[in-house]
Amino acid sequence: MLDTMKKALYTGLGAAVLTKDKLEEMGREMIRQANLSEQEGRQFLDELNATAEQAKSDLEARIENTVETVLTRMNLATHHQVESLTQRMSALENANLRIDALLARVEALEARVNQPQG
Repeated sequence: MLDTMKKALYTGLGAAVLTKDKLEEMGREMIRQANLSEQEGRQFLDELNATAEQAKSDLEARIENTVETVLTRMNLATHHQVESLTQRMSALENANLRIDALLARVEALEARVNQPQG
């Protein structure tokens, strides 16, 4: 469920955030129009890419926090919580099997003790 929600949000994010190629294309056009030198243009593109990457990271973090908040409010278990419960359940099932085996042994011993001596 979390992955589906993330994918839906990231799909929307894709429409809002430009791809690196598109960003560089726009940056080159701005460089051309501003008549920047090659060094200035390269520096501008580097700054543009760094700013875009930081904005993308910030947006992804905000989206992830929002999704986690929504899941918490909906009282849904996370993948980690489900895994933890699965492991605990498995341990309890194993303990139950051992208890059943011990009970069978106790019943067998009681039957032997309660047999008439003859």
